[in-house]
Amino acid sequence: MKIWINTILNASGLIIPAVISLPAMGYLARSLGVEGFGVFLLLFGILGYASIFDFGLNRALVLYFAKNQNDVKKDSTLFFTGIVFVWIVSVFVGLFVFCFSDQIFLILNLSDEIKVDAILAIKSLSVAIPLTLLSLVMFSVFEGKQLFFELNVLKIISGSMIGLLPAIFVFFEDGIFFAILGVIIARLIVNVILAYKCLSFFDVKSLKWSFLDLKKLLGFGGWITLSNIMSLVMSGADKFFISNLLGGKIASFYISAMEMITRISILPAALAKTIFPYFADPVNKRKPFGFMYVGLVAILTFLLVPLFIFSREIFSIWLGENFSEKSSEIFHILLFGFFFNSLAQIPFAKIQASGLAKVTTLIHAFELIPYVILFFILMHYYGTIGAAYAWSFRVVLDFFLLEFFRLKMKI
Repeated sequence: MKIWINTILNASGLIIPAVISLPAMGYLARSLGVEGFGVFLLLFGILGYASIFDFGLNRALVLYFAKNQNDVKKDSTLFFTGIVFVWIVSVFVGLFVFCFSDQIFLILNLSDEIKVDAILAIKSLSVAIPLTLLSLVMFSVFEGKQLFFELNVLKIISGSMIGLLPAIFVFFEDGIFFAILGVIIARLIVNVILAYKCLSFFDVKSLKWSFLDLKKLLGFGGWITLSNIMSLVMSGADKFFISNLLGGKIASFYISAMEMITRISILPAALAKTIFPYFADPVNKRKPFGFMYVGLVAILTFLLVPLFIFSREIFSIWLGENFSEKSSEIFHILLFGFFFNSLAQIPFAKIQASGLAKVTTLIHAFELIPYVILFFILMHYYGTIGAAYAWSFRVVLDFFLLEFFRLKMKI
């Protein structure tokens, strides 16, 4: 029962900001235009994908905070080591993006009409990336200690501000750069709040650097990073490949459909955040968890059927008539894969919480090359529809592989 309560808390931390940001996204789509909105989503996506540069420390910190059972001195050293390392890495990543913003613009194959605005927006990511990565480390404190009420109050504040401020900034000054500037200001405010809250959990004298702790974190996080990189190629780079090969305007329809998938990923994401520290806690290691599958299937069925039936109307109301037909067609295909991708969160969390991140990484390695080949073949013949089929096929296979190895290893 506690798992579902914590899942509901985690879902609320995602649902409330999502509901608040829906009209804001609709306003941005109409204000920035089809291509401009697509670019905003691409750049916003880059902030999410930048999480690979925490080298898995976010996940590793959740694991060790859960295992440490609130040992303040150990947690303090772990936190300080993790946040300093991530800050150093994130600054270098931000500088790289700033220096190569012109090249990124060319890779995205965007029109010259938005060149100045787009390049300025890309440069601004050099500030947004460090702020995003630091917030992930600070959120891991609450997640690892299973303080889900506090975590989701902060998530609601964070998500709501990040959803609303881009639209508010664009209202006063139209442009992709001002939309990203809204994200930066929101992240800055949230990070100040997070830093204040986090410090109350730690012993100031124990906030010190430890190479031993860094080695321990990277030992687990290294496999997470490899897995995340391959996941990025298989579930993130598709947008950039489509933009490069088919153009930013055509890519916008696929990106919008995938954005809707991201929005409805709230429930499986909430469950995943709940069960990872739950499985990592030694007390819960051998408890049955089949009820999680039953509950998740029931919730997904209730959610996905109306979304499938009314998808065209939803896209029309949300983003405008320009997106209704093409995006909804792609969305139908992605929904099938989403169902299995949601179920995959359970064996994925169980394997990683057992300290076997290597297994999930090897599974992703096995999937990578066949997926890339299938993606380009189907996209060549069927465009964005083919890309959607390739993604769905890959995530269905991923679920069955994860479940197969979980059963084989008797985890």
